[in-house]
Order: sequence, then C-alpha cells, then structure tokens
Amino acid sequence: MRERITVRRRTEAKNSRGGLTVGWSTVASDVSAEVLGINGREALIGNVLQGVATYQVTIRFREDIKVSDQILWKTHELNILAPPEDRLGSRQWLVITASTQSPQGA
Repeated sequence: MRERITVRRRTEAKNSRGGLTVGWSTVASDVSAEVLGINGREALIGNVLQGVATYQVTIRFREDIKVSDQILWKTHELNILAPPEDRLGSRQWLVITASTQSPQGA
C-alpha cells in the first residue's frame, strides 16, 4: 500500500446554451493503494494505434466506489472496468480492475 491515488467521479451540469458541461469531482484523495500492472497491449482507437495498460488496484474497503469512476495514479488516468470486488468477503480490501483505455461512449 505504498502508492497514493485519487478517485474521481464524472459530473455533468447544464450550461447557459442548454448543453452539458462535463467535469470531474473528487470522491477520495490521498488513498493508500497497491497498484499492479496486469497487462499491456496496443489497440486501434479512433484510427490511431495506442498503448492500453490494465491494472489491479487494491485499497481498503469502501462502499462509495462506482464502475463509472476514474482513478488518478501518478500521471495515469485509469478508468474502472468492472464493479470493484470484495474478493474475500471480509469488507477489508477492495480490488479494482482499471485501464488506461477510455470507457465506451466517452
């Protein structure tokens, strides 16, 4: 648990022209975490070949992390891929799978 992460949540607000302004609000900052690289690959995203990395992030158990949230770690923006898991059922640790790839529809 030597790494520090920030968890952000996407926000949307109507602007003066009737459109939406998209931003991010902080859910939790300076969270102790263990971040392990799972794999890396290249993907064609928007007709551009880009590197995509997947990570396993383990933090102390929290109930406020959603699959639509984003993790900031060092210089990386990691998008959560699946609902966070309490793998042991002990409500002690939360395991999150996240990737550098943008979520669908973003």
